[in-house]
Amino acid sequence: MGYFSYIASSYFLKTADGKSLFLGARGPFSKPYLIETPEKEAALKKKIINFHRIFLPLTFIIMIVGMNFLLDLKDLFLLAAVLTLLWWLLERLWVSQEIKNMKKYESKISLHQFYKDRAAKSSLAALWLGFICSCVLLFVALAFLWPRLNTNLPTTIYMGGVLLPIIFLASIVLALGYMLLLKLKK
Repeated sequence: MGYFSYIASSYFLKTADGKSLFLGARGPFSKPYLIETPEKEAALKKKIINFHRIFLPLTFIIMIVGMNFLLDLKDLFLLAAVLTLLWWLLERLWVSQEIKNMKKYESKISLHQFYKDRAAKSSLAALWLGFICSCVLLFVALAFLWPRLNTNLPTTIYMGGVLLPIIFLASIVLALGYMLLLKLKK
């Protein structure tokens, strides 16, 4: 499975009764769409792969160029927020023709079911590697940023430069750790 195929696989889920679901851009936080045919699933997967092949490199380029011109941390976070919103809107438009006539599934997917599916699609080695690397990055960030927690930094630098990286890395550690536990339980 290639990089973009792996990303696209996170948009799809099989229920316990064998139904295929399309989660869309918001993942398990909204009702998924019910996929009725394998052809529809293949078409959606191809669309998602093409979307990521085009817009992921573009997003990185915009962020790298933006970091060079936006010296204020507040502006950089604003750029990241605008790109996130734009990404979500473009992705929604990109697949809108495919999902227009699809029915919504009767309920949302639980976070447990979502992570269980992600764990099943990931190798044990990849989960261990991701978990260990995320833990190391979190500890390095804490060691680097801990002395700055009690200083009188401006609020935007304190929130954006100190707390957000720690919260982000901690959430990755928790998600990968939970997926690892689900994989080991199996």
